[in-house]
Amino acid sequence: MTLRTRLLLLVLLAILPSVLIEVYGEVQLRATRQQEISQEAMRLLRVVAAEQQRIDEGVRQLLVAFSESDAVRAQDWPRCGETAKLILARVDGYVNMGVATSDGDLLCSALPPPVGKDMQRRSILEEMSASRDLLIGRYHIGLITNESVLTFAISLPDGGGSAALLAWANIDLNWLARHFADRFTSKNLTLLLADRAGTILLRLPDNESWVGKPMGDRFTPMLHAATEGTIDTIGIDGQRRLIAYSPLATEPKGLFLGVGLSPAPYLGPIDTATFWKVVLIALSLALALGAAWLIGDALISRPIGRLLVAAHRWEQGDLSARTELTGNASEIVKLGQAFDKMASAVESRDHMRVSAEKRLAQLNSELEERVRGEVAAREEIQRELAQAQKMDAVGKLTGGVAHDFNNLLAVMVGNLDLLHRRAADPGIRQLAENALRAAKRGAKLTDQLLAFSREHPLDRRVFNINDLIFNMSDMLVRTLGPSIQIRLDLAPELWPVFTDENQIELAILNLALNSRDSMPNGGKLTVVTSNLSPGDSRLPEKLSGDFVMLAVSDTGAGMTEPVRTRAFEPFFTTKEIGKGTGLGLSTVYGLATQSGGIAIIESAVGDGTTVSLFLPRSEHVQADGEVETSSGQSFPAKPLEGKVLVIDDDVEVREVTVASLRQSGLSVTAVENGGAALALIESRERFALMIVDYAMPGINGAEVIARARKICPHLRAILLTGYAERGFSLPPDVPVLRKPFRTGELTECVWSTMAKAELG
Repeated sequence: MTLRTRLLLLVLLAILPSVLIEVYGEVQLRATRQQEISQEAMRLLRVVAAEQQRIDEGVRQLLVAFSESDAVRAQDWPRCGETAKLILARVDGYVNMGVATSDGDLLCSALPPPVGKDMQRRSILEEMSASRDLLIGRYHIGLITNESVLTFAISLPDGGGSAALLAWANIDLNWLARHFADRFTSKNLTLLLADRAGTILLRLPDNESWVGKPMGDRFTPMLHAATEGTIDTIGIDGQRRLIAYSPLATEPKGLFLGVGLSPAPYLGPIDTATFWKVVLIALSLALALGAAWLIGDALISRPIGRLLVAAHRWEQGDLSARTELTGNASEIVKLGQAFDKMASAVESRDHMRVSAEKRLAQLNSELEERVRGEVAAREEIQRELAQAQKMDAVGKLTGGVAHDFNNLLAVMVGNLDLLHRRAADPGIRQLAENALRAAKRGAKLTDQLLAFSREHPLDRRVFNINDLIFNMSDMLVRTLGPSIQIRLDLAPELWPVFTDENQIELAILNLALNSRDSMPNGGKLTVVTSNLSPGDSRLPEKLSGDFVMLAVSDTGAGMTEPVRTRAFEPFFTTKEIGKGTGLGLSTVYGLATQSGGIAIIESAVGDGTTVSLFLPRSEHVQADGEVETSSGQSFPAKPLEGKVLVIDDDVEVREVTVASLRQSGLSVTAVENGGAALALIESRERFALMIVDYAMPGINGAEVIARARKICPHLRAILLTGYAERGFSLPPDVPVLRKPFRTGELTECVWSTMAKAELG
């Protein structure tokens, strides 16, 4: 490329920023105007939607008033027709109204059917679409009026027959077109209203040419879209427009609205101004290039040519290359002389600079990579720590609430049980039984809270999860129904686990029910088990050792990220009120963590959900012949003797416990704390049995039992607790009775413990 060409390019580059700025301004102006058109179309769409909603509400109120008339309530159909006729005479836009069955049997009408005309029986419900409490039909020609109408209806109380009753009204579509034409008169505006089948109910302008025709397959995606939007496309009349649309799923539900604006009136002035700007820019560019050509050749091109030749030779490695410019003292000559003096020094320094830049770039790259890695790792640790702290805080809160609630339930259950035993009136006994059942449901709720907070006592045993899944497969099939396909992918020779078998079964059932609710139209539920050793990619990084994975997957709607991060929190649910407590997943989480593992959720909207439990491989071996003890006991034939000492800091729990024991004929002494109890025992007052609450201020129940046994080694004891606190140990002969308990359960435990004392 010659120097002259380069000079021309330099001039062109100098002008280019201005040209680009101008082009950018034009593009931005067009984009802004396009956005303004879109906003205007959306604004008009919402105005039209609001007007249609107002019309729908007017129809609904008219039908409600008609349905509450005396004639309709009495099902006096002749008088119903007269009432409909009177109402029809007072309102505009309606061509007929009346009452019919959902099968299409006409019961009354403001306009009676013409004599001899075939009123074809057809189901109204098949033609209607629910919009709140208002049913909206599709385009059709009225059998009585022979006019294009749109039918609206509301349901009436059942008339005793097999078919439902509907109050209906027909709106004249021509009146609807005039109604909107009076309110929207812009020549650049098109307005379209269609039913759920895509049949045009209204199209302005030129309504007569379009009403009753289908919109076409190109507009079907807009018809069934989830939200309103805009699209730049070709309209049904072949003209390009920006269309704002409101699909069937948005208000007014059951109807499609479309508002179109032609962009030409908005963009025409911009196109004209842009054309003249392009002409002026082209002329300016031509003049600048011509001047640069002449001046560059005369004053710059020739002397600089020699400088470029020398520079080129020097770049090729000829360090002796010089410009040898002499003569006048022009700037170009001085530049050549300076070049000759600095050629060697520049070459040396350039080599040093390139080497230093390479080393610096390498160091910067390594440093940036390390910083990014450290920042990402720190952010991940902070997120995990915050989530763990939140779940731990919620767990402590729910555990404490459940403990206090169990104390309240213990008082309620005990007093209700006493009331039930003492009441002679059958009605009072029935009320007590009802209250006891409600208290039992409350106890179940606290069990779920304790499971989340990891304070629930687990009935741990060694078992194989595959066997459990096989045993409950029939129940899963019956529970989920025929629309959901169940697939079991169970690992052979699955390792045993050591946890609560009943709680695992409940967890699988809860996860299956959640999956069923996320697949209302059917789908597939997959249950997977697997053995995971260290190094397995499926094993979470925070776990080490051998684990058994239990995963339940579905093909349902999935969860959003905010929902997934909160799914394990107690009482958090996305279900409707009354259809879920929000404790199912929190119970699963508590069971997994209390068993020494974790639970995680993987989900994305539209891709289903997978909940995985990771449980430690069991190192326990269940002893042969292990037998669980039954709750039933053979009590001694003669009454047991001896005093019972009751220690509980809750006054109401203490009182109901004492009352229950005294009703059984036992002598009872009650104190409010462990210190008072130990003082009585040290005073050598003899007690056959001590019943002590665990959670008390000062000395807890386990410590009281330990100190009392040092004073009186043969003293029998029972520990009461509202939840299974960790960090204490009990002698093997001390039973634990969980609150709330029935009077019979307390009596059975007391008699069993005292009987063992006598036998011993």
